[in-house]
Amino acid sequence: MSTKSIWTKLLVLIFSFSLLASGGGGGGGGGTPPPPPPPPADEGSIASPVNLGTATTTITHAGAVSAGSINSGTSFYTFTTGSTAGTYTISLTNTNSDLDWVLLSDSGFNTLITWCDNHVTSGANNEICSVILAAGTAYYLAVDEYDSVAGSFTLTINPPGSSSTPLPANEGSIASPVSLGTASTTITHAGSISADGTSFYTFTTGSTAGTYTISLTNTHSDLSWDLFSNSGFTSLVRYCDNFVTIGANNEICSATLTAGTTYYLAVDEWDIVAGTFTLTVTSPAAAPPSAVYFPPLIYSFDTGTRQGWTTSGTWNVNTTYAHSGTYSVTDSPSGSYSNNSNTWLASPRIDLTATNTPKLTFWHRHIMEDTFDFGYVELSMNGGSTWTNITPGGSYTGTLSTFTLVTIDLTPYKSSSQVVIRFRLQTDISFVYDGWYIDDIGISVN
Repeated sequence: MSTKSIWTKLLVLIFSFSLLASGGGGGGGGGTPPPPPPPPADEGSIASPVNLGTATTTITHAGAVSAGSINSGTSFYTFTTGSTAGTYTISLTNTNSDLDWVLLSDSGFNTLITWCDNHVTSGANNEICSVILAAGTAYYLAVDEYDSVAGSFTLTINPPGSSSTPLPANEGSIASPVSLGTASTTITHAGSISADGTSFYTFTTGSTAGTYTISLTNTHSDLSWDLFSNSGFTSLVRYCDNFVTIGANNEICSATLTAGTTYYLAVDEWDIVAGTFTLTVTSPAAAPPSAVYFPPLIYSFDTGTRQGWTTSGTWNVNTTYAHSGTYSVTDSPSGSYSNNSNTWLASPRIDLTATNTPKLTFWHRHIMEDTFDFGYVELSMNGGSTWTNITPGGSYTGTLSTFTLVTIDLTPYKSSSQVVIRFRLQTDISFVYDGWYIDDIGISVN
């Protein structure tokens, strides 16, 4: 019995003795109502967890946990798997507070196997996750309370083959991947994956070459994706594992792909938790706004907007640094950029045909990983289908601590009425920094 429960019982006894001493509790209508029942208390402890038995068939236990803040209010359990190895499903249902569960392999509750916190939500605060376990092995389970609400719950452990709700399964195979169609604009697919599994897909790029963004969102487990150029899933183009995280376990990365080409995508599950996800393939923003702009043009961003420039990743206006006024535009307004990212800021279409010696000017400063992360200035003469690097010196890298003026001659491109200018940041697999700040972009006639 916990200390909390002992004190609760003592208080009840003291209250009862007080009633007897005062003559309360007799007949008639003047009696004092009985005290409320004690609140739910924690079950078990690290030293002495509640033994749930062997999960030969389904184990069901009426559990409880006390009110507590993060990492306080915890009940401890142990169970042994049956003679069958495989996917066990552990559920907390009929809950009335925000719970999670943590599964461990040792009696000291130190060696984590997996955890479950809204991986699969079948009702308010319910936690239902699956995990592959060995046969005939003791495991240790901690149920944590997070929102300072004491409560009860139903703890269920289903051995392989006993769950009434089918678990998410892999989709496709190497020999027969799921076809997502052609990514002319955006493809969206409701995907699923088994515990420790892989789902296989294929798609074809549209008529536009450039940067495609592949996203796994609304995920319930730790996933990654690998993009290949061949049907055997052996020629790696790019992989993505928490490069850009917009939510728990979400994966959003970009890759430069050729037009009208078939690619192959493998989604991998890493934490032995079956789940679902939304798979999205987005084609390049190669169709800028329909309006065409004519120089002279100036973009100071001091309206607090991007002034018609389109983006990938997290490019946006910010007030951290500015060459003039209040705002500039940067790749990572909320902090450092992400590893292995390839994001950009692109202008509306610009008509240079009426210019004489047009020039691009801008002010910039940056902090990037020297010789590993790079900034590029690029120009397209066909509305964003193909790009030419026009960066002075080829690229920017390292640290430029003050705003510096850059001027680039656009005369070689003045025959085009479909010019798009792009600032692109590409990073490698390690070390992140503050990024690239750009302000007062101008396109002149002469």
